[in-house]
Amino acid sequence: MNFARPNWETLASLFEGKIKSVFISSPWFSSEGIEKLDEFLPKNKVTNIQNIEIWFRMNVEDNLLGFTDYESLLDFAERVRKQLKGEFKLYASDNLHAKVYATDKNILITSANLTKKGFADNIEIGIGVTLSTPLKDAFDSFVKEQRKHLAEVSVTQLRNFVKHLKSKTIQDYHGEISKLLNKAQKHMSLVALEEKFPPHSKFPIR
Repeated sequence: MNFARPNWETLASLFEGKIKSVFISSPWFSSEGIEKLDEFLPKNKVTNIQNIEIWFRMNVEDNLLGFTDYESLLDFAERVRKQLKGEFKLYASDNLHAKVYATDKNILITSANLTKKGFADNIEIGIGVTLSTPLKDAFDSFVKEQRKHLAEVSVTQLRNFVKHLKSKTIQDYHGEISKLLNKAQKHMSLVALEEKFPPHSKFPIR
């Protein structure tokens, strides 16, 4: 068992060698995270994997706030489903908070989402463990039990969801939220400035 700050090299090491299964649980996925999956799971490796399972959050709010790049996730799902000879499963829940990356050989349990912030920028922590047969059986049993709390999502459903996100209505909402966030950030910057440099009594207004 190793404690480490997760990075892309740590994640890449999970997929080294011959692996039979891949399990990923990450509430949020960025385009950079998906690009790394594409790099770590090329076609010649995917064709030899028996099953891939991904857990994620699927809601409009995460898209509007820029937490997940659903289009990149869809592109990955469509590619892998075509290349994989075994099973490819997607499960979603708005209550998902677990960040777990595992194969049949190793597991990384961490605080990091599959995003650039999670694996490159933020201060995160992870525990890497080599899976013995008893540990693998215990993990599979746990996943099976927790899976009951998620809804299975087909690639078609994800595709329709992405199509909905591109609608004019959602795009308009996205623009409005971006404006509100910019205003809030400017306000907080002014508050921080006031706290650091309180206005002089002779010049109370800046």
